[in-house]
Amino acid sequence: MKWFNFASKKNDEEQLLKIVTPAGMDYEKEFEKIFSTYLTKWNAINIEDLEGIEKNEITYMVRFKKTAGEKKSAFIHDLKKLNKDNRVSLFGTEHLVY
Repeated sequence: MKWFNFASKKNDEEQLLKIVTPAGMDYEKEFEKIFSTYLTKWNAINIEDLEGIEKNEITYMVRFKKTAGEKKSAFIHDLKKLNKDNRVSLFGTEHLVY
């Protein structure tokens, strides 16, 4: 077990974003406009099929634009609206990795 800090500077901080989407959704196309509005960087690092409920959970490593950092709640709201109110979660950069 190791403890990682993925970012060293507070202003340049990467965060983990998890989004639950309907199965079959073209998430790359659907989220592109919102991501490019609020983020300087985004990479999908995990895609998981949520068995039995026909949904996927996509995990991204994201970095907010300096001007968008204070608008994280608007970012989450825009994603939920586009994503039919499915779960959207944003986490800090320190994570326990097994």
